[in-house]
Amino acid sequence: AVVSTQSGHYGRELTGAEGPDILYFGDHIYGDVVRSKKTNGWKTFLVIPELKHDLDVWTSETKLFERHHQLERKLGEFQAASGPSQDREVIRKLNQERKTVS
Repeated sequence: AVVSTQSGHYGRELTGAEGPDILYFGDHIYGDVVRSKKTNGWKTFLVIPELKHDLDVWTSETKLFERHHQLERKLGEFQAASGPSQDREVIRKLNQERKTVS
């Protein structure tokens, strides 16, 4: 059963469900999700509408993020393998390319 109500008590009466048998959806981390879980023992699901934009950007710019990750990894490997004065030009170029992809 799906119940849309502000009152958990009413939802329990309507369905007969208790505690972990209830999955509560909320969009406020403390007012909805944490309180419902602690007070009633419900399973909770946090709705975060702002994530849609972040996921859209991540999806549309996947290749850019992958390239940035590759450059970060290469730079770290190179710095670990090089001495402090060796190959500064290569490090500078990797850093420069990494900044253009950020």
